[in-house]
Amino acid sequence: MMSIPVMKTFTENLHQLCIDFQQNVKESEHPSIDKKVQLSAETLEQFLLTQQFTPIQENTLLKLDSIAQLVPQTQAAYRYYQEDLERSYAQELVANNESELDFTHSHLRREGLLASKEAHFSNLSEHDRVLVIGTGYFPLHAMVYAGQFNAKVIGLETQQHVREHATRVVESMEMGNQIKIQDIRNLYAQAAKANVIFVSRDMNDKVPLINSLAEHLKPGTRVMCRTGFGLRAMLHAHVPHKQLQGFTQMGVLDAGKSSLQSSLCLLR
Repeated sequence: MMSIPVMKTFTENLHQLCIDFQQNVKESEHPSIDKKVQLSAETLEQFLLTQQFTPIQENTLLKLDSIAQLVPQTQAAYRYYQEDLERSYAQELVANNESELDFTHSHLRREGLLASKEAHFSNLSEHDRVLVIGTGYFPLHAMVYAGQFNAKVIGLETQQHVREHATRVVESMEMGNQIKIQDIRNLYAQAAKANVIFVSRDMNDKVPLINSLAEHLKPGTRVMCRTGFGLRAMLHAHVPHKQLQGFTQMGVLDAGKSSLQSSLCLLR
């Protein structure tokens, strides 16, 4: 049983960290290079990563009004911060004509590790047709699947300027023969051809998106979906697997104590 003083202290600290982070992001024109934003993001991340609560206790805390009301705004601020980080990575890599990934930043390191574990967990092979939904400016996940597993990857994005950034990164990494970035309007046509699908970006509509895919997928198609879990759902939206229709849950990939997300592994 969690003591009231412990709960009170924790909620007060978390509340302040979330408010500080949201405010710093809001006031910054370029969060990825703003030291104040970076510090508040890293402090919030470490605070969530180092908690010693049980899963039941974490879910109890998330249901408290004082915490629950912070979740949407904190997720939105964190999503914006990540997008700005990845846009900066993409611009720097292309500008410097680099052909190797630099995993010194904690965000890249976490994302790259999780992408690699997802590929292993889903038994990805070079014979699979891979679809990545939501590549972002910096299509790290697609590059990991192509680079480490020699897979052919189609990446889908909604906005043209994001697709253009992602394509330039792929070309800079000399992976143009393995990775193609396309408009998300091709979603169902590409999904029907895929053996493995990765839903890798933070989206508010993952459940309806995945459910809409079900009728287009071949039986046996594996789908990996990123999800927040426990208190880390403060930063990444939780995807309730019971709301996903037409899929069997094969398992949950917990990338470990250093990861801010898990992945659901689903089978059509």
